[in-house]
Amino acid sequence: PGPEFHDVDVELGPAGPAAAGAPPGPDPAPWAALLPGVRGAATGLSLVAERVMQRAEELAAPLRRKPR
Repeated sequence: PGPEFHDVDVELGPAGPAAAGAPPGPDPAPWAALLPGVRGAATGLSLVAERVMQRAEELAAPLRRKPR
C-alpha cells in the first residue's frame, strides 16, 4: 500500500544554509513528509548523508595528493 515509485517526487538537491553546528547535507524535511509514520526518517537520512559525505572525502583524499 502507498504511492508507487513513479508517484514520489522528492527534491534531494543542495540544502539551504546550515544551522550553526549542523553538518551540510540534504534537507530531511521532504523525507519526513514522505514517511510520516516512520519516526526518525529525517534523522536516518541525516546519518546516511553524513556517512556518504565522509566516504566521499576518504575516496577524494588520495586524489588531492596526486600531481596534475
